[in-house]
Amino acid sequence: MAVQEIGNLDLSQVNDTQKIEILKKINTDLKSSLDDIISILTKFSEAISIKFDLKNLLELVCDTLKDIVKYNAIAITIYDGAKDSFNYMALRNVEPAIDSKIKNIIADGLAHWSISQKRSIVLPDAENEAEATVLIVPLITQMETIGVIFMYCNKTPESFMQQDLEFLNILGAQSAIAIKNTFLYNEMGSKNQDLANLKNYLNDVINNMVTGIIVMDMQGVIRTYNHVSENLICVSAGATIGKKYASVLPASISEKIGEALIEIADSAGLKNKASHELEVDYCETGRVIPLRISYNCIKDSASKVFAVIFMLRDMSESREIQRLREIDKIKSELVANVSHELRTPLTSIKAYSETLIDIVGTEDVDTQKEFLNIICQESERLTNLISNLLDLSKLEAGDFKLELSEVNLAEIVKKCALLVKEMASQKGVSITVELPQQSSAVKCDASKIEQVVINLLSNSIKYNKPEGGKVDVSLKENRGSFELMIRDTGIGIPKESCDKIFEKFYRVDSSLTYQVSGTGLGLAIVKHIIDKHNGRITVESTVNAGSKFLVTLPKSQEKT
Repeated sequence: MAVQEIGNLDLSQVNDTQKIEILKKINTDLKSSLDDIISILTKFSEAISIKFDLKNLLELVCDTLKDIVKYNAIAITIYDGAKDSFNYMALRNVEPAIDSKIKNIIADGLAHWSISQKRSIVLPDAENEAEATVLIVPLITQMETIGVIFMYCNKTPESFMQQDLEFLNILGAQSAIAIKNTFLYNEMGSKNQDLANLKNYLNDVINNMVTGIIVMDMQGVIRTYNHVSENLICVSAGATIGKKYASVLPASISEKIGEALIEIADSAGLKNKASHELEVDYCETGRVIPLRISYNCIKDSASKVFAVIFMLRDMSESREIQRLREIDKIKSELVANVSHELRTPLTSIKAYSETLIDIVGTEDVDTQKEFLNIICQESERLTNLISNLLDLSKLEAGDFKLELSEVNLAEIVKKCALLVKEMASQKGVSITVELPQQSSAVKCDASKIEQVVINLLSNSIKYNKPEGGKVDVSLKENRGSFELMIRDTGIGIPKESCDKIFEKFYRVDSSLTYQVSGTGLGLAIVKHIIDKHNGRITVESTVNAGSKFLVTLPKSQEKT
């Protein structure tokens, strides 16, 4: 006996025994019906929980409702809140007439009413003479309207009891949750794909940058390591990512990164710096690669530092360009200086030679001697210039040889002081020489050492005070070396130029220095000669107070 038949029974015509039997039958039917409902809901829940494709999910809903309601036609719609419309997503046997009925129901607001009441409703089909019904099942979650299910059945409204509608409400709610989950799953899949595409895009950008990129967290674990870093450091990404920098990166680079991390720990110190850069000459690969390491912090939404990005740049090309520019500048200065140095004595020689030609045959012997002396001096000046240029050429070609012999260094210093005495006298500079009475012999190239001493003495005189200047020369013998000190009271050398004066063609940028002739080759040649003797030359100087050159020369050495 069906449960809905209870209302049709006349219990007054039934005795107690029959009543008991009827109640037992009803109880059995109710229990069977409840078991069926539980079974259907369990199977439906299990089935929809693994469906994340909307089409397959809606097909499952249609099949389940077909078994329960035995509908003739079904339409599942999804609500579009922006357009306030219900759009078909699954249809079965929806003919034009049924489609028209559904649209009329929507237009009359009955679909919205079902949603607002959160319950299924049964509508009789007034246009159909036969028994027919339209069921409306809302698809709603606690927070959102998903849509509505419309079912057309050849049944009377009375065929559906309240518990049937409650059951459809449950199925509708479960279907709504499953559809929503499908939307979320597809949306998440789309976002995951977008994230994957973004990750690939960023990886392509990072790997195609001209600078090396290393990103590490605050524990020093490397998280990103691009192709340029691999090529620069010669360590693969596979060997570094996920590992602490100190265990996988070369020592010279790890040391600099460690310095940066210590600085980053002091956030105030990092914040106040305009730029964050370190430089290191990386040579673990067998060749020296000058690297500039720039770094900055990566912060989260709370401005807390959670990672550091290091950018590595190979400075070899930049240094080479800078070197070529310096060479070009030096060449330009050389041409200018040499042109001036050549033109000045040649002009003098030409002028005095022409004058001598004019006075040939006269008895003005003194004038002729004076002019010949000037010609001789200027010729000597040209000879010295050409000698310096030849020495420079040998330096560049690596063909600078020493002729070693046992010599008395004190005698060389004494001889050189006598050679520049006339030059000092003309400038008003006095020379004081302090030599040891007895000294050991030193093995050196006498002519080259003489060239060193004369160059240093000449500079001390040329760049000294016009009148009243002094040059002090002293030679000291130590256990294994000699120390030659030449001190002057001249114009001095700026501190920033002291390390540069031994470079080829370098001249201190000063109006006073340009009043004195010179090519900027002398001290470069001096240093090279001393280096070839395994010696050392240093300078101490104060502007407008004077300079002190100290030459240390070993007593013995291998022939070079």
